[in-house]
Amino acid sequence: MHTSFRLGRCFVEKCVDILLDNIIKRLVNSEKSINLLAKEKDCVIKSILKSMESYLSKIDDFDSKLFSVPEYVLLPRDWDHMKENTERDEEEQEQKVQELKQKFLQNSFMLASLKLENAKYDALKDIYADEMGAQDELKQMLHKHDNEISCELIQTIKTMLGKKTMINMPEEIPNEGPNI
Repeated sequence: MHTSFRLGRCFVEKCVDILLDNIIKRLVNSEKSINLLAKEKDCVIKSILKSMESYLSKIDDFDSKLFSVPEYVLLPRDWDHMKENTERDEEEQEQKVQELKQKFLQNSFMLASLKLENAKYDALKDIYADEMGAQDELKQMLHKHDNEISCELIQTIKTMLGKKTMINMPEEIPNEGPNI
């Protein structure tokens, strides 16, 4: 549920108050007279607002259509009803504040350690990229060398076949067992 806030009425009341203050300051030169008239000012304001009530109620209706304040918002008229904290309430609040401070410090330390760890991994990332580059280079060299060896071997085989040279493989000698 929303509470209607009488914004227009407050504005009119404030304007009347300021207007009367200015009139008093212009009409009277002595401080004593200003204080005396300032005391009577509240009665004059009430009288003016009473004569304007029919207009102010229309402003209130207009305000209620346009403006509303949720229940959880503390309005100036509710300030007198604010809860007074007991000593125990204040101790509980202080304890909660201390717990939150401790938790904040722990989180700050955790964040700092995570940043340090992240920096360590960032430094390793460059080393890892260099290592991967070196491995790729080595793979290319080995592949190139493997291709060269394969080409030389194929060329040697072709040469040997072209000469019709047979490669004599040693014959296996059957194992007859040990000679004693």
